[in-house]
Amino acid sequence: MTYPTIRPSLNLDFQNSKLLDPKIEFSRSSTATYVEGGVVKTASSNVARFEKQGLLLEEERTNAIYPSIIPTTSTDKVLVNDASLTASSGTAPDGSNDATLFDVDSGSGSNRFYVFTGGVVQDEVYSIYIKSNSSDAAFGMRFSGSYVSSSGNNDVLYTFSTGTLSGDFYDEYPDQVSVESLANGWFRLVLTNKVNTTSSSGAYLQTRDSVGEILVWGFQREVGTDVTSHIPTTSSTVTRSADQAKISGDEFSSWFNENEGTLIINATNVEEGNYVSALTSGTTGTPDTLALYRKDNDEWRAYNTAQVTFTSTDSDANSALAYSVSDTTRTASAAWKGSLVSNVPTDTSSIAFTSLQIGTGPKTVGHSNGHVSKLSYYDRQLSDAELEKITS
Repeated sequence: MTYPTIRPSLNLDFQNSKLLDPKIEFSRSSTATYVEGGVVKTASSNVARFEKQGLLLEEERTNAIYPSIIPTTSTDKVLVNDASLTASSGTAPDGSNDATLFDVDSGSGSNRFYVFTGGVVQDEVYSIYIKSNSSDAAFGMRFSGSYVSSSGNNDVLYTFSTGTLSGDFYDEYPDQVSVESLANGWFRLVLTNKVNTTSSSGAYLQTRDSVGEILVWGFQREVGTDVTSHIPTTSSTVTRSADQAKISGDEFSSWFNENEGTLIINATNVEEGNYVSALTSGTTGTPDTLALYRKDNDEWRAYNTAQVTFTSTDSDANSALAYSVSDTTRTASAAWKGSLVSNVPTDTSSIAFTSLQIGTGPKTVGHSNGHVSKLSYYDRQLSDAELEKITS
């Protein structure tokens, strides 16, 4: 196996440069948050977001909880039941003084705050930022009511002193619970489950079995299977618009070879059911495409208009898609993490590609909801040995 001896005609290293190449057309019609140095920051509309993994590209999502700053008394969406909550009690993950103190020992009765989640049978993701404010602190949440992955009461507990997760829900569904570490002692607790009732009060997520003093901030409920960036809310739901990034027109033809070429894709945390990037002949109808797609937890797909499915449980991508065109026939080959992908289809009525969609599929949908770390393009079809080496 050997590396290519030519340089790529396009080389976008988002992870290291943290810059948007001027060739790229980028848009997003709303503000959006991102994490830099462990701190939650806000990007203006139409400004790309870069995190340590690379360029963050997300679909449209709505935070159904408001306010996202934990209130001290009940609101339309956040209900407070005997909990001791004090507003503006500490520096929040975004640098504001909007963290709410949850003093478990001073509460009474049920000593909880919670949100109803029933109404639509659908996958949902719940997240909240938490920070210890006492040496014995632990933060617990409980699914109550009708969910696909739980019945009755199912708990998750995060113990700050040991950095460990426990509880019957976590024990049975560890892949549906995660904790992300941020700066200044903050963590983001993420839970996923599927609501299994059309009754608005038939399912709810509540705090339970917490201990000590905990700072809380940034409560979020969104439809999907993977968490996305925090969406702040105040008096109503808020929708973050989708990121769109592409190269087209003269900026595309300046490096693209319609006769043969190879696209190298590196990405992280790609959500199931979504694309990473795609060369495409158009964005409507049924365009031709050369693309990489994560089908589900166990499988990915490589597209040369038609598809081939291959097995991988990894959510990170290190892949290469190569092609050559003769008359109207486009043959293709692919590699995934050092190994060739078998049986990549041949397109016998190929249409020339006109754009590169970054972080989405050929029709500008199917966002990766993760990070594109690097994209590069060679203006020739790399050999099988080169494909294996460059993706190993």
